[in-house]
Amino acid sequence: MDRASSLSPQTMHGAPSYPDKRAPGNRSRRILGIVLWVIGLIILGALAFFAHTHKTPLAFEVNFTKLIQGAHRIPCPVPYLPPSFLDAGLFDVSQLNNPLPSVIAAAVWVIGMLLLRLFRQALYFVVAVASVGGLFLLLTPLIGRPRPTLQAGICVHDTYPYYSFPSGHVSHDVVSSGILLFITLSEPVRRWRYRWLLLPLQLFFLIDILTIGYSRLLEGDHWLLDVVGGYLVGFLWLALFIFLYHRTAHLLTRERLKKLIGR
Repeated sequence: MDRASSLSPQTMHGAPSYPDKRAPGNRSRRILGIVLWVIGLIILGALAFFAHTHKTPLAFEVNFTKLIQGAHRIPCPVPYLPPSFLDAGLFDVSQLNNPLPSVIAAAVWVIGMLLLRLFRQALYFVVAVASVGGLFLLLTPLIGRPRPTLQAGICVHDTYPYYSFPSGHVSHDVVSSGILLFITLSEPVRRWRYRWLLLPLQLFFLIDILTIGYSRLLEGDHWLLDVVGGYLVGFLWLALFIFLYHRTAHLLTRERLKKLIGR
């Protein structure tokens, strides 16, 4: 066995270790991940085709949104007042993720990562969030599904100059909060001495991902299938960038090892 094969990233100046991708278990997990990703892409394609060919909402979508919004006048007053304190909090999830607040929040996260010298993580965050936004702008006009209207008995809070499928808020939040959650759970952040201080932020990221879909229905800005499509786009894009992150880390570590052993 030569010197290169006997050394692991963990032994070189405390660098993080990465599993051998050639190991049978790792190969099986990688194949399973690819298969699941492709299945998710197929489901998204089928759902997008259905949304493109069925411009009007399904009856259960209309009833589901009315159930979430509760009793209100038709046409409803604007701004719509959520029926409970909990709904009011969930209502604000969408407001915080409108274009301007989301750009400001992204800038704050990037500045924080740069100050902590997490340069590669900041780059992945910016590219992932910007690209999923571009994907939304590409898909919505191609699918062309109209948004909810007052004529359908839905209380519509905001009027956007975009089509409805997939939900841009949902896909954005899954990617942005998902990447941030992933970063706080990965190297080198998980080796920080006071990493437990990140628990409130990690909880916030998780809650944001779980509640943004409900919030979009509560505001009357999307139908249920639009929200499902937004989650599919978001998780597929998030999985892709996590894979690219790990792959890049593996390649960079291997190159550092080659330099250290003089090859």
